[in-house]
Amino acid sequence: MFINPAVAATMQPMNAEIDHLVVVADTLAQGERWAREVLSACPTPGGKHLLMGTHNCLLRIGASVYLEIIAIDPTQVKPARARWFGMDDPHLQAVVKHTPHLVHFVARTSDIAAAAKQARHDPGEILTLSRDQFQWRISVPSDGRLAADGLVPTLIEWSGARPAASLPQSGVQLAHLNVVHPEPAHLRALHEALGLGGVEVEAGSPPQLVALLNTPGGAVRLVGGTVPIQSVRSNASTSTSSPG
Repeated sequence: MFINPAVAATMQPMNAEIDHLVVVADTLAQGERWAREVLSACPTPGGKHLLMGTHNCLLRIGASVYLEIIAIDPTQVKPARARWFGMDDPHLQAVVKHTPHLVHFVARTSDIAAAAKQARHDPGEILTLSRDQFQWRISVPSDGRLAADGLVPTLIEWSGARPAASLPQSGVQLAHLNVVHPEPAHLRALHEALGLGGVEVEAGSPPQLVALLNTPGGAVRLVGGTVPIQSVRSNASTSTSSPG
């Protein structure tokens, strides 16, 4: 998206920060088992997303950050629109049959409309959603696909309560989040337009999202994006994942 320099000069600086990581699972039972075996933690039940035909469970991984494990809800009818986070993609569905997959991250902002206007990519339409006590606005492309291999965050603006504050301590902490991309300068520009902090951009290929988590069982490095998830403990020489 091109921004006229004269218009850019009048824009207010944005300030987006990591809200949560998104791990797609084939089923919630599979995702919960993966969390117990790989992260040594038990996620908290979440709820249903009626517009998207999905449901989730959550794991607190910081004072204001959580990990969302999300799956297609077999008890709901297929939605009229594309599901978020690329969940209708046949390739992703094939991958998560074997193991959950780290696909994306979501960034919190206090003014999603302004952030979307200043973005240098198309974040999609802004939807207003709710679940239980939570209300939020979120950017979702009409086709459900993720921009820049999932390395540019979905935007979210919470109204009132946020999930992380209501979740129990899990013993898991997000230590580091970075993205790898063959065109790092371009990706940095996309992040900077959102005022995104807390995410480092590195040069490399293929594009990847890398999260380092400190867990009760040791440090775990999750690698997602366009490659199958890898869950590697710092004291192990082989990758570990739950069975599909």
